[in-house]
Amino acid sequence: MKLKKILSDIVKKLDKSEKKKENSNEYNVITSDTEKMATAAELREKGPRANFREKNEQCENTQSSSRYVGMNNLVIKFTCPICGNLFEGKKNTIECIHKNLENQLENDSIGSSVLMIKSLNRLDLSQNCIATLLKYLNNILTNSDNPKFKQIRQNNKIILENVKSAIGGFHLLKSVGFVEKLITVNEKEEMYFVIYDFTTEICNNFKIAIETLENTNIRPMVPILHRDVTIYEKNQNIRLPVELDDEEFNMSSTEFKQIYDRIQKTNQDRNVLKTKAMREQTNEKLMHLYRYVLLRIILPEGRSIQAIFKSRETLKDVFELIKTKLVTDLLLFVLVIPPSSTYQSAKSININEDICCETLISLELQPSSVLRLHYDPSLFKDLAQSMPQLNVSILKL
Repeated sequence: MKLKKILSDIVKKLDKSEKKKENSNEYNVITSDTEKMATAAELREKGPRANFREKNEQCENTQSSSRYVGMNNLVIKFTCPICGNLFEGKKNTIECIHKNLENQLENDSIGSSVLMIKSLNRLDLSQNCIATLLKYLNNILTNSDNPKFKQIRQNNKIILENVKSAIGGFHLLKSVGFVEKLITVNEKEEMYFVIYDFTTEICNNFKIAIETLENTNIRPMVPILHRDVTIYEKNQNIRLPVELDDEEFNMSSTEFKQIYDRIQKTNQDRNVLKTKAMREQTNEKLMHLYRYVLLRIILPEGRSIQAIFKSRETLKDVFELIKTKLVTDLLLFVLVIPPSSTYQSAKSININEDICCETLISLELQPSSVLRLHYDPSLFKDLAQSMPQLNVSILKL
């Protein structure tokens, strides 16, 4: 309530002052420490002050779970599922997938074409392309003796929208036996796909193509997110000092109004009883805004694990990653997540709880958060007697 009152008063004052400053672009400066704190607390990762929170949270050394570990210079990397090469950015990885599938056309033209359709296009375009190809191929296979069905006009509206615009669409038609030919119709030349002789080989190609297109077990080749797992030593978890100039807090009344409106909207949302559908809709919007989540897990020994996850992944995926980094699977542990609108205080969670199936977005861990790992000291003591290396670290170093 104090924060709302402060911002409301500042907005009113700035409105009055700006009315007196016609044709002026000068902004009032916040000099009060209270006002600075209020402003900094509400600023997000957007806009010219995006670096504030990132710089201030580059390293975390708090005794409880918290949000916003530093994301400065963070580059999301992906692995090509075909060749295994690592790339910076999804675009470069998709280009690698495209190139590899094109190279495989000589050995498996039908299979590679189908993978291109499923992997290199939007979901809606891919589905439309497959549906159109299946319709044409089935019609031709059923009416193989009818010459009318042995040619497809490339400028046909459906072909243009659903097949030609989809990467791999024309590749598939060529792979089953179609050839391109200019045909004169009404004194106008147009390009067609034509089958001259419907041989046994072409008939088999059609059947293979139809079966492959209908096979739902063939998954698209998508870039694999590189976790970019980093182990930080204890002395690397120290908060870095941050010095901010007063210019960081120079704000106009418009900017203050935006902050004030956001606070009002947040408070209204918290007071509304949301249905499951409403919550899912909100989460979907957030997943488009925050596609990835950076998490740092602080261990009792002082070291920490940092990794990148998709916002659609669940807390169980975080547990599974941590387990691969531990010396033994026998060490049971819980994760402490920071407070959220659902949980007003930090919450300890074990891998068997239902909450582990919730997405990182629904737990409000975006865009980055710091979690803490805890285990039973008595269990650790018993395990350490048979595994002395646990006394050095619970991680595989």
